[in-house]
Amino acid sequence: MRIRSIRPEFWSSEDIAAMDWTTRLVFIGLWSYVDDNGVGRDVEKLIVADLFPLEDDPRDTLATVSRSLARLSEGGQITRYTLEGRPYLHITAWTKHQRIDKAAKSRYPLPTSDDAEPRETVATPSRDLREGSPIGEGEKGRRGEGEKHSPTGSEARKRATPLPDDWTPTDAHRLLAAERNVDCDLEAEKMRDWAAGKGETGKDWDARFRNWLRNARPDRNSSHRPNRDVDSRDALVQAHYDMQALGGTQ
Repeated sequence: MRIRSIRPEFWSSEDIAAMDWTTRLVFIGLWSYVDDNGVGRDVEKLIVADLFPLEDDPRDTLATVSRSLARLSEGGQITRYTLEGRPYLHITAWTKHQRIDKAAKSRYPLPTSDDAEPRETVATPSRDLREGSPIGEGEKGRRGEGEKHSPTGSEARKRATPLPDDWTPTDAHRLLAAERNVDCDLEAEKMRDWAAGKGETGKDWDARFRNWLRNARPDRNSSHRPNRDVDSRDALVQAHYDMQALGGTQ
């Protein structure tokens, strides 16, 4: 666990206000859980062990954290993905929430790493887990079901396809790009070039592009930067009034 700070604007954020209180707490806890690059292992038992080690009902806590992680993923606050069969999560706007002066060497890969696959659908806690029955009881009589309905990793990879020639960003992508202050069409071209150069395949290119946009660097030269220069404008206004008070000209 790591020492992290909470910026004052966190509490007035509309995105945060839309979360239930438990999800807000889990989100803050994840900041201490992840490495200095904002990445941690997406293993719910490990997260619970780090964030809530003293809870009286670990099964209920695990189910609660699982639901909160799903909500954070749906809301875009975290990105869930796998690489070489291992699940990871990344705090999407990590640099917005934390300023790391002397970052330690990262142990885990970012979602923009080669071969990273979006993990959009994550299993929800089973009824057995929520109701407190012994783990494994709900699986009796269902052995072999996974072999029929859940493809193995190699079978799932066979369904991955190259980026279609006619693929284009959706309206949802463009909205996300505007919120992130990045050029949607430019980022789409970058992903096309990357996919072609790597011979990359994927199962959900729309989901991959969402993650791509979430990790794209904002355009520092954009004229639409919201509130980025508020402090400097306030300083200019104050200087103007100071000059007036001293008898200066406008």
